[in-house]
Amino acid sequence: MSKRTTGALCAAVVGCAGLTAFATTGFSDDPASDAGPAGQYRVLSPALEAAGGPAPLAAAKKKRPKPPKVTNLITTNPVPVPAGDEIVAELVCTPAQGMPLTGGAIAPPAPAEVAISVISRFSPNPPFEASPRSYYVGVRNFGATPQEFRATLVCAKGITETK
Repeated sequence: MSKRTTGALCAAVVGCAGLTAFATTGFSDDPASDAGPAGQYRVLSPALEAAGGPAPLAAAKKKRPKPPKVTNLITTNPVPVPAGDEIVAELVCTPAQGMPLTGGAIAPPAPAEVAISVISRFSPNPPFEASPRSYYVGVRNFGATPQEFRATLVCAKGITETK
């Protein structure tokens, strides 16, 4: 068997194993049904600090519009997630940082059994309203031991909105 065929076969087996593991754990659990009172998610507001990012753009020589100011943030401390539970972190861009563009989570390394459950500008709790500067990042811990994750947020100021 060639190396290419062996590699493709190995990738297919690993993919099937991952899909099987997801199917056995992910389809029957509804995070909203066991998230707390009346299906509400527990939302924390962790502190954020500046994270490393791309190098700033060189100053323009001619009169060009100012480029947007992008700020990369990460939670100051890891956010704890108890075993079998789910936590949603509400991240907020300050007025000086602008509006949230995107966010995410840095999960613990394997063999941790965690999954990102919420990445949204909308609150995960009814009536789903949120501040325009808020961003929600949630992680669910399927394991038997407590885990921690770091939430990230990218804010931008100076972006023109088109209608």
